Order: sequence, then structure tokens, then C-alpha cells
Amino acid sequence: LNEELGPDVSFRLRPRGDVLGPLLGSAVQGVMAAARRGEWEHRSEGGVVVDGVRLEEGQYRIDLQSEDKKASAVIPESGLVISLDLELTPELRSEGTARHLVRLLQQARRELDFNVSDRVELTLDLDDDLTRAVSAHEQYVAEQVLALKVDYAALEPEAGGGPSGEGELDGRKVRWRLTQVSSS
Repeated sequence: LNEELGPDVSFRLRPRGDVLGPLLGSAVQGVMAAARRGEWEHRSEGGVVVDGVRLEEGQYRIDLQSEDKKASAVIPESGLVISLDLELTPELRSEGTARHLVRLLQQARRELDFNVSDRVELTLDLDDDLTRAVSAHEQYVAEQVLALKVDYAALEPEAGGGPSGEGELDGRKVRWRLTQVSSS
């Protein structure tokens, strides 16, 4: 939790035209325009001054506003702004790649009618970039698909040694072999 406002968050003055109109007459237009431009100041003794006019509580409201609407949101009435860091680091990308591979391998296990507790040996045919990404999360992949062993080797479709499959991972073709080692 960070109590400082970031560069994309600001306070916005919203004068209440329904209250100020009868009090200020045509001068309310100048107050509204100055508030939209952000030309106002909060007074330590209470209230705000905008366009030379002092406004009291009930004549305005102050909202938090997020300029970056994709990564931040203001929670009305709470004074909180939620901001997300949307940067995809290489570590996050490799974790996402590993998770996508697990999804493909779990689907392959279902298609092969493996029991949920069947242990397997896994051979993966991946390009160098995918191998680096997956090997960084190899333990996770092995745990999720119950692989006792994970190897990396070139595979041809339906090569000997067990059922093979192929799919697409990060826009690239991948192949795998799942060899059932124990059956429940």
C-alpha cells in the first residue's frame, strides 16, 4: 500500500452548479471553467478557492482522478486508487509460457485417457527460446503433469517410445511425448 499519489493520479474539483448557480449567477461559468483547468487551491482552514471565489463544504466535491485508465481505477467515495503494473517482464512471460504448456499437456493426458494419478515421462521438442522459458519452470511443469522425468529432444510425430502430440506455444510449433510410467 502506497500513500503517495502517483504521477497519473490527481485531485479534481467538482463544483456543484446546482448550488452555486443561484449564489454566483453568471460567475459560476468562470468557476466551472477554472475547476476543469485544475486552477484551484485547497485552504488549510477548510474550503477551496477557485477563480477568486471561496467555496465552502457542500458547494463542491473533490474526487481522485486517474489519468491512466487502463492501469488505474479510482474507488469512488473511498479515496483509494488501485494501480496495476502491467509490464510483462521476461520472468512473467516465461511463467506464462510454462503454464500454457501445462494446459496443453493436461489436455493431451485427457485425450490419451490417462488416469489423473498416472505418472509419466515427458519429452519436449522446443526451440531454444521456449526451452529456456520452460526449463526455468521445469519443476512446476513436472509437478503439474506428474512427470517423473523431463527431457528435451527433437521428436518426429508419432515417433517410437510413446504417444506424441503437438501444439502451438507462443505462436511456435511444439511437440511432446508422454510416456506412461505407472498406472493407477
